[in-house]
Amino acid sequence: MTDRLFSLGLERDLEHKILRIMTPFDDNTFNEYVSQIRRLLEQGFEVRLLTRHTKEQWEWQRLQRNLLSEIKEHRDRITVRTYSRFKEQQRVKPDMDFRKLGEFGIHGKVQTIGQPGEGAALLGSANFMRNSYDWNPECGIYTERTQFVDAAIEFFDIVWDISESDELSMERLQAIPDRKLVPTYYS
Repeated sequence: MTDRLFSLGLERDLEHKILRIMTPFDDNTFNEYVSQIRRLLEQGFEVRLLTRHTKEQWEWQRLQRNLLSEIKEHRDRITVRTYSRFKEQQRVKPDMDFRKLGEFGIHGKVQTIGQPGEGAALLGSANFMRNSYDWNPECGIYTERTQFVDAAIEFFDIVWDISESDELSMERLQAIPDRKLVPTYYS
């Protein structure tokens, strides 16, 4: 279904050239789609990736290796934001070990391309991971129906706007430094 969604932007001249991907988890699966994403970027698309925040450096390195390093010449049209918030019942104190804070973040899995009336949406339970695509019994709906595409874009954009302060520096993610890549509020 992801192939079908990405192909829509390659087959049709969509007026609204935005690819939105919301996934809390990703893995090497981006490698399978990077050529389609690159072609979309070459046709003027903007990519908005919304994922959960992580304290794990290896997860940022995996995202950099599997997606961003393959399309770095188009990084001006790629925006990555994270969404995680501390659980309300946890009191953050200056002397605590921030690495042990529990987090919650996005759980939705949404992909959209274009706008209502011309685009499509993929809504489902699958993360952007191999086990979701190949092994887990996941469910999903691909639709081009205007009201569903509109609702999916509206939902994505609400979370996207809330996450504006959590936009990641593409320059920083393009070349993972030798030192630990951990946001300052965890160090």
